[in-house]
Amino acid sequence: MPLKLKIFFCTILLCMSGLEVMSKHIAGGDFTYRRLSGNQFEITLKLFRDCSDFVPFDNTILIGVFNKGTNGLVGSYTVALKDSGGLTLTGSSCLTPPQGVCMDKCTYVDTITLANNPSGYYVSWERCCRNNTTLNLNRPGDTGIAYYMEIPDPAMIDNSPRFTTDPLPFMCVGQDFSFDFSATDPDGDVLTYSLETPLAGDLGYPVKATVSPVWSAPSPGPYVTAQWAPGYSLSNITGSSPPMTLNSSTGLMQVKASLQGYYAMAVVVREYRNGNLIGMIRREIEFTVINCLGNTAPQITYQNSTATINGLTFTIYETDTLCFTIKATDSDSMSLTYTGDIFSGSGITPPYATTSTASGNGTVTSSFCWYTTCNHGRAAPYHVTYRVEDNGCPTHFTSTDSLHIYVLPLPAIPPPNLYCLEVDTATTFIKLNYRDTFDMPRFIKRFDIYRNVNGGAFTPVGSTVKGQNSFTDNTASNSISNNYCYFIRGINQCGDIGISSDTICSNDQINVKPLTLYSSHINGSSIVINLSTAPDNVSSIFYIEKKLNESGYSYEPYLTLNGISGDTLEDLNQQVSEKSFCYRITKQNFCNKTSPASNESCSILLTGSSIPLQHHLKWTPYTEWAGGVSGYNLFRKNHNGGTYALLASFPSNEFEYTDGNIPQDDGVFDYYVAAISDSLGLTSTSNEISLIQPATVYSPNAFTPNNDGLNDTWLPLSGFIKTYNLKVFNRWGNIVFETSGTSNGWDGTYKGADAPIGVYFYVITYQNYVDNQTAYKRGTVTLIR
Repeated sequence: MPLKLKIFFCTILLCMSGLEVMSKHIAGGDFTYRRLSGNQFEITLKLFRDCSDFVPFDNTILIGVFNKGTNGLVGSYTVALKDSGGLTLTGSSCLTPPQGVCMDKCTYVDTITLANNPSGYYVSWERCCRNNTTLNLNRPGDTGIAYYMEIPDPAMIDNSPRFTTDPLPFMCVGQDFSFDFSATDPDGDVLTYSLETPLAGDLGYPVKATVSPVWSAPSPGPYVTAQWAPGYSLSNITGSSPPMTLNSSTGLMQVKASLQGYYAMAVVVREYRNGNLIGMIRREIEFTVINCLGNTAPQITYQNSTATINGLTFTIYETDTLCFTIKATDSDSMSLTYTGDIFSGSGITPPYATTSTASGNGTVTSSFCWYTTCNHGRAAPYHVTYRVEDNGCPTHFTSTDSLHIYVLPLPAIPPPNLYCLEVDTATTFIKLNYRDTFDMPRFIKRFDIYRNVNGGAFTPVGSTVKGQNSFTDNTASNSISNNYCYFIRGINQCGDIGISSDTICSNDQINVKPLTLYSSHINGSSIVINLSTAPDNVSSIFYIEKKLNESGYSYEPYLTLNGISGDTLEDLNQQVSEKSFCYRITKQNFCNKTSPASNESCSILLTGSSIPLQHHLKWTPYTEWAGGVSGYNLFRKNHNGGTYALLASFPSNEFEYTDGNIPQDDGVFDYYVAAISDSLGLTSTSNEISLIQPATVYSPNAFTPNNDGLNDTWLPLSGFIKTYNLKVFNRWGNIVFETSGTSNGWDGTYKGADAPIGVYFYVITYQNYVDNQTAYKRGTVTLIR
């Protein structure tokens, strides 16, 4: 059973005459004015405070009127309390508010006379202090409020705007909340709304260390603003995500507060006439966020959609129909409303989207449909917002979904693949076969066929519908003497012309052009053949022949492929380091016309052998390019982390090379050879081979360190060694010399002095590059002086 709303009407109307008392629960208020006659104005101040403050309202207040141009005081006015009472909660009638969710208001009214003044006036009053538990301000219990409004030149007939409703916005933690801060203007002036930082004035913090409850005399502006507490700011008054917003045109505030407590804010209404700012009123207000138990927000789902939905985003194309069902569920009764920019009156081109409001108990449904046309495509999304509000307690909860609907311009139709022409040389009959490549056929309106004769201008010759995939030209006379060429363009449902297809000609179709095999490359154990492409390759049958590239072998059928979509063929798991293979291909098109065999493409086989300090390499010639091979390039790299570099180049009739300049910083070396066609700009590459040089060490058996420049240092010679260590011992087993550098020799000294003549022992420990095995060389060396 709903709880009855208990409203606290604070009716303290007594005054403490002559005594200024600190109020710790000032919540806000606003000035307004009404023009009476001549230069007389009725000034009204509404004052709001927390009910828990039992200090009575001031019996009178002292307001100041200032020249807006000079900030000079024009007059001070003592204004009497007119009335006071409780403020009705702007919330659910089923709520018993927690302690403190209650507010009083009172009204001060006076009549003043203002002389004409082009600069206009502002009216102000200050009072301290705010609710001490306000979350979003620093030291709120020491922070006052400056009440403020602006009046234009009295020569201008004007009345201030007035807020439509008194505030006491209370809301529930974590729930969408909106409040109407709109105002009306008796003169019909244009109003705008903005959130602004609350004004503190100079009665307390942050201006004064000692707080004064009211001012002793009016103080001119500008007035100091209150200080935001950490985590709060004008851009995020409640410290929540998303932050509080205020519609600048309507004054509708929206927020979802995430923390229970009191919050201070200010709403400013500016008044424009003929585009010029003439006046301004300002409402300071405190609102309360409470923990509401016993109600949950409605749940909104979207079902039976004709388009894919991603979150709250729909994406369709022009001419598509978007329909779906909106379903809201809740334990209470609900009402569903909507807004958007695709309905009647929104300014878009019809047809408009249709939907409807709905209400009910437990479950509410509505439907949405939009039949788009070619005029609806654009880059920016369209917007539809559905809002569902229940009547649950302790407060009505709402759920709001903002849908984004992208209507993309209709895509142009890509070029179809032209398969072949069936040419009947005895009649005027030519049949064009093609394949539509568009993956969204619903957008195809037709295909237009264009033809020229013997190189003349192309002209339309007919059309086909989607799915037809062929066109018969019955006007192609004498196709033996005349060359008929065709291409196709697709037209989408919005009349946009697609990209033209390739051109296909009857002369080429009487005799099908053979494929061209451009090159071969060895990729691991595979042979990759690069070949020419044609639009009808995907619809043709390919007969691949293969042979061993050795004398006495002939071509044999190897493989049949139904269509080739790219420009390469790969023959997997071949003995590319042992044999060379040759290929040729015959093509049969969609019209059962067979081409001559292609040119031959033979892989290059590179072989090699190793002797100490030399590698001998041989390769098979590449065949075949029109114009032949221009030459060969041989590349080498260190096997252990090197990169290929050009080693030598050769004319087209040389097929072997001896590498006698092998670097000794590795022991394994990789090679490959590339055939070059300068005229065609093509390259074919061989297999890779690895050749090994074993580690070698040679040690002289004597040296003469007598500084005569001959044999003064004992240095073993080594090559193709990965790691190296040399130790020299005297006859007592002491190490007299040690090095890990192959270029460092022994100069015949020991501990800085000449070593005695005689026989010394050495041990060389080294590791090769091939298998990282450690080897040792031991021997003697004789030191002679």
